[in-house]
Amino acid sequence: MSYYVARSRHEGATRYYVYAASEVDLSNGAEPVHDSDHLAILGLLRLRPGDALLFRAGDTFYGGVHFDALTGEADAPITIGRFGDGPRPVVDGSGAFAALWLDNPSHVVVEGLEITNAAGNYGIYMEGRDAGRLPGITVQDVDVHDVFAAGNELAVSEHYGSIGHVYKYMGGIHACIKRGSEPTWWDGFSVRRSYIHDLASCGISMDSAYRFHRAAEAGRDVYPSVGVVIEDNIIDGTAKDGAIIKEVDGAVIQHNRVSRTGMVSTSNGLWYYDSRRSVIQRNEGYGCLAPMGNDGGPFSIDNDCRDCEITGNYSHDNEGPGFMLFGRWGTGKGCVARGNVSYNDNGADPSLPSYATDKGGWGSFTVIGPAGEMLVEDNLLVAGPDTKRVLAHHDWDGSPVEVRYRGNRFCGAGTADVGPEVPTATRFEAGNVFEDVANLPRGLASTTAGAARDRAFAEQAASEFPYGPRETSFRHLL
Repeated sequence: MSYYVARSRHEGATRYYVYAASEVDLSNGAEPVHDSDHLAILGLLRLRPGDALLFRAGDTFYGGVHFDALTGEADAPITIGRFGDGPRPVVDGSGAFAALWLDNPSHVVVEGLEITNAAGNYGIYMEGRDAGRLPGITVQDVDVHDVFAAGNELAVSEHYGSIGHVYKYMGGIHACIKRGSEPTWWDGFSVRRSYIHDLASCGISMDSAYRFHRAAEAGRDVYPSVGVVIEDNIIDGTAKDGAIIKEVDGAVIQHNRVSRTGMVSTSNGLWYYDSRRSVIQRNEGYGCLAPMGNDGGPFSIDNDCRDCEITGNYSHDNEGPGFMLFGRWGTGKGCVARGNVSYNDNGADPSLPSYATDKGGWGSFTVIGPAGEMLVEDNLLVAGPDTKRVLAHHDWDGSPVEVRYRGNRFCGAGTADVGPEVPTATRFEAGNVFEDVANLPRGLASTTAGAARDRAFAEQAASEFPYGPRETSFRHLL
């Protein structure tokens, strides 16, 4: 296929127009620049602050595009997007490493595209190395799907404890920081208003070779990414995780809808790892699966996290816990789960091969490993027909060491229980209520609910706060 590139000047910047057809319209005053059989020619363009690379709506472009050090400015970002009316232009990586690959970008906006790359590793891949601060990255209004098809076969062959992290992050949108001679981090990185779906690995992932808390504990300087926002996205149908956000400080994951994660592998929906002061708030999560009997929940604060929160989310109909706080190796401290609603979670088949089957400890709300200074307050957990346990502590290289429960309501429907290990290292403070919870541990008492505690009850409670993607201006999320 022949690709045609034209350009025009507009308010001091250059717009490049890319066509995937012989019929080219230059009525906008553009002049021809390139005619090539290879999409990679775009990587030779010298894009400057304020410039835009625009793909024609309705066209399909095959092959990967790779840019090195695209450098815009705060008030003049470089834009990679679309022009014309019609469906999103499709960039099909066709087996390239990534459909769109950006090295050391700053002040770059990617928007309005459809990205696919079934035979390749990534849809959108961004890497930072030896660059210091990399500011102002925005990915918005993109449709990313059918990436890294090999992931399905690889995931099926995995077993717990040998996940194969080299494959874990391949998939839709990945941002990584590599170690080099100059520490590097993202400063202002957002993915918003996008549809990320049907992927054979992860939806959105971010990691860094500069481990946050291990460096701090060793007295070394730390370089977490800051200003990270993941919001108003729909993430659906991923072989592994929905979004893994690592090595960040002050990040926000909000108003997303995550569903059908873990289609073939141990996974969760939206979660942090090795992060500080970051929040998961106002999201909806459902249909998350636990094909290997582990995890399978939508919202998690994972290992090496400090002072992070899961706040005001609605979780329902997941095989795993609705909400999880981790503290493996004693690393999780000061994290909070507050004001969340869970219905019909913790429905995984206990006969599946699982470390949890041997050690116990999965519930609609679950604290995992030797976590300390954890606070769980003002949550509502309602058992549904699949729920086996509404609250549990799980032993993973140690049991939780300090968890406070305050103002929570646990509704067991007469069948779901509380894990027998929960009273250990637990402080039940004012306002906790157990309604129709079976087989409570000694020291806890159950009351009878005065009215139905069912899906409608949970949905009414969740409707009192705004959750899920907010109204947006692009069609496929309305």
